[in-house]
Amino acid sequence: MKIRYTIGYNARDAKLVSILYNESFGQKFRLAIRNHEKRREVVHRLLNPRFCIAAYSGEHLLGVAGFQNAYGTLVEKATFRVLYQVLGFWSGLWATFILLFYNRYTQYDELLLDGIANDPQCRGQGVGRGLLQEVLRYARDNNYERVLVDVPDMTEKAKGLYLKHNFVIEPERGFVVWFKKQFRYLKSTRLVFDLKKWHKR
Repeated sequence: MKIRYTIGYNARDAKLVSILYNESFGQKFRLAIRNHEKRREVVHRLLNPRFCIAAYSGEHLLGVAGFQNAYGTLVEKATFRVLYQVLGFWSGLWATFILLFYNRYTQYDELLLDGIANDPQCRGQGVGRGLLQEVLRYARDNNYERVLVDVPDMTEKAKGLYLKHNFVIEPERGFVVWFKKQFRYLKSTRLVFDLKKWHKR
């Protein structure tokens, strides 16, 4: 299968991207938005195609790797207005509060990989591995120093993929460790890829 990679995805694939993302990572946000379809709708409304790499075979979308930098992210931060429109007042208020704890921030020399979401029919065909390699190449070509990824502790297979690509686990200390113990949905491991050695090539 010949795969091509693009920055961003075709506009017609926005709904599919929201489905893939919700299937892959929706459980992580279940505490904020329990309804599966409403969660997907929120994702769909917040998508920004400029912040991802997409994998295609012909015109068929195989998967996406979303990322975040200092300027934006694939799934933009949810506002109360969007959450209210989809969930109603009280559920929207609850989701707004809970999602505050999911906000992550990057330095200008860091690229945060939000995650890789593949079409289930294409798994095992190297799509995820290819997307990860494209993200690393994109980060190197744009002079980032580090690529970060927060892997939910429930997804050991994903963690293995990053470790095989020379990511290392970054220890967490103090309040962060305590806080994640209180909210099991937030439990994750941060892995880091140091790009400085790529720049020297």
